[in-house]
Amino acid sequence: MKTAILLANQFRSQDMNIELLQVEKEHTLSAYVDYCRRSSIGGILFFDKENSVEVINCLTGERNTANLKEFLNSENISL
Repeated sequence: MKTAILLANQFRSQDMNIELLQVEKEHTLSAYVDYCRRSSIGGILFFDKENSVEVINCLTGERNTANLKEFLNSENISL
């Protein structure tokens, strides 16, 4: 969760609107993607427990999974 907060603050400093949510056990990731699509939210960064991040474009449905460190490097972010 600490990485998500630091990353959110980094994106906010670039004038991006960011909302942090902790996934509820009774909701699936697909339910969150559907919510984002209905709400015109562009995407989701889903952090798992194995230091990877799934980047989901909610508008196109495209999904990519990356190692968290590689993702941060690709975005030129150092935490």
